[in-house]
Amino acid sequence: MEVTQGSDLSFEPLTLSHRGAGLSFKNLARGVEGTPENFYFALAQQRDFYSPTHRHNFDQFRYAVKGSVSLGSQMVLREGQLSYHPEAAYYGPQEDDGDEDRIVLVLQCGGASGQGYLSFAQLGAANKELAKSGKFEKGKYYSDGHTKDGFEAIWEHTNGRKLVYPDKRYNAPIIMSPNAFAWKPYGKVDKVFKKTMGVFSEREIRAEMLKIEDGGSLKLGGDEANHLIFVLNGSGSAGAEQLRNESTIHLKPGTSTKISCSGEALEMLHYVMPLLES
Repeated sequence: MEVTQGSDLSFEPLTLSHRGAGLSFKNLARGVEGTPENFYFALAQQRDFYSPTHRHNFDQFRYAVKGSVSLGSQMVLREGQLSYHPEAAYYGPQEDDGDEDRIVLVLQCGGASGQGYLSFAQLGAANKELAKSGKFEKGKYYSDGHTKDGFEAIWEHTNGRKLVYPDKRYNAPIIMSPNAFAWKPYGKVDKVFKKTMGVFSEREIRAEMLKIEDGGSLKLGGDEANHLIFVLNGSGSAGAEQLRNESTIHLKPGTSTKISCSGEALEMLHYVMPLLES
């Protein structure tokens, strides 16, 4: 079990240029580079920001912790909403001004196609190399009179081949409003409740809200999956680790923990990412 206290971290400006300026991050958890299940989990502070219409060969989830962010010309993720961005589905353009302080919880992870997810180290190395012969500007890469999406340019440089997107399993991002879902008992576990936001693709990536009331506890993990738990409200513990707002738990495949609540009810966002080969 790995626990990161997000409230102890500071937002650090993004050093990569393929999506432009205006983003700072608190790094909460990372997967294993080079594996189909690699992932990146972070709190992003977004101010003045622009990104063109684009798509990825990996999955994304975004939860608006504070403020609202644009996902497209007529698509807005409002505070308290959760979005799922399937691999190969277009979204954008994203355009937000600097008048509002926006904080978004971002999960980027390899999707069902098995194409994986590039680590920040890989992104940074390709970014540096490509900057020698071209420039990144507003999400695009310009070189020798040619224009390409910034991420595509980096992926192709890293992998030495053209990026071929998987077939679209979903045609567009999906926006969910957790507050509109009702809390349901978590099986027969006393004082524990859940809201299932969705189970996506044949990989069966799960997104759900969990609530543990004072005196309650819940065991999570132990299966062939990565689990990510982010505390939205409340207090409690996971093993010897104290939990509070922005506490993040990463359970690697085969590991588990018992989460207990003491005091204000714990409300958490929980992602389950099964191994593709399991």
